[in-house]
Amino acid sequence: MTNIGRGTADAGTVTIGDMIDTNTSLFTGDFNGSGSPFTFIDGSGANASGLSLSFGGLADGSDGSSLLDSGSGSMTPNGDFDPSVAGFELQIDGSMNGAVGAANPTFTIQYRVQVE
Repeated sequence: MTNIGRGTADAGTVTIGDMIDTNTSLFTGDFNGSGSPFTFIDGSGANASGLSLSFGGLADGSDGSSLLDSGSGSMTPNGDFDPSVAGFELQIDGSMNGAVGAANPTFTIQYRVQVE
């Protein structure tokens, strides 16, 4: 995600969601050693976003990371490739920096799926 606008996003308003294709399963285990199934990669230098992603655990409903079942209800997955996860929503922490000069604040979210 990249902010090419000059203004900052209001605190707590950046949310990312994705639906998981029915022919794939989301990996809900430890993706990169932080315990989370998601990796947040911030831009560097002038392209830093000013944001972060909290993850308290698969069953933590207060951390801003929600895994969703087919009815869009929050669920606790199995901690591996879980075909019952139909999507996710990530509430990103902080205010996204605005573009300044040639700098365009950016971040990337990585996750893993397995083709069934």
